Amino acid sequence: MTVVRQPSVPYCRRSRGSAYLLVLVMTAMVVVIGLGAIAVARLNHRNAAVRGDEAAADVLALSALEMGITVLEDAMDAAELSASPWRPGFTHGVWSSPVDFGGGTVEWSLADATGDEDLADSDSDPIVLTGRGSINDAVRRCSVLLVPAGAGLEVLQTPLHTAGNLINDKSLAASGGPISVAGSLYNNDTIAGDVEAGAVMVHGSISGTVTTPVPAKDMPGSSIFQSYYDRATPIPWSAFPNPDFEPGLLSAAVNPYGPQNKDGVYRVDVPAFETLKVREGRIRGTLVITLGYKSKLKLQDELLLEPHRPDFPCLIVQGA
Repeated sequence: MTVVRQPSVPYCRRSRGSAYLLVLVMTAMVVVIGLGAIAVARLNHRNAAVRGDEAAADVLALSALEMGITVLEDAMDAAELSASPWRPGFTHGVWSSPVDFGGGTVEWSLADATGDEDLADSDSDPIVLTGRGSINDAVRRCSVLLVPAGAGLEVLQTPLHTAGNLINDKSLAASGGPISVAGSLYNNDTIAGDVEAGAVMVHGSISGTVTTPVPAKDMPGSSIFQSYYDRATPIPWSAFPNPDFEPGLLSAAVNPYGPQNKDGVYRVDVPAFETLKVREGRIRGTLVITLGYKSKLKLQDELLLEPHRPDFPCLIVQGA
């Protein structure tokens, strides 16, 4: 008898533990994804809030500038009424008291743009006004440069002006405006340029237009001369032989008579009855000269005068 064996079918038993572990893993992934989505949403909300604060701080900084300008205008108006300077009322680098505004705070400060940290030493110095706006953790600053402007005095539109007489014994050239003489002109040589004078006693050779008589021009106040005098580096009278002032080169970086001045401003006090002769050379700066009783100043030979700073003159002379 033949016995036929049937092939046995293997019995596969599923593990319930594996299925449970898979469910846990999937659940954990869902939780992680959910928490990540919540974190991203919170981060986006925080970034949006920060950007909103930064934009608000920008506006507050501009408002601080407007506030500072208003305070300055009020100070200038009050100074004009009292005929007193307004700059001494402010200090370089000091912030105003914070003012609550627009959900944050605003404040402002002034700084001398020339670097000497003195706002009151010259009315012509530019000023940096800085506004600061703060809201929550956002802080913004913005600055503006304030430069004195306006037509100014007519005398400042001339390259050379004297409130007295002018005697020219050499070739004299000036550009940018007429040579201005409130008194009488004695031109014993050549003048290249226009001339305005109260009277011309000796005409000589003048290449430009001569206008005479002309009324005397208003001069800057005495405080202007004093401000340049105070910031100038003194050059002693004893430094000049004969006495001839013949520096070769005098500038902010070069002073053959002593220490340099960063603005190129130097002063000489001429004693009574003496004559200072400024001779051949180049002066790239501002020369401030005081003349004693019956003392004189002579500019002679080949002499080039130009300021170190564009807002400064190259020569200021005050007589006794």
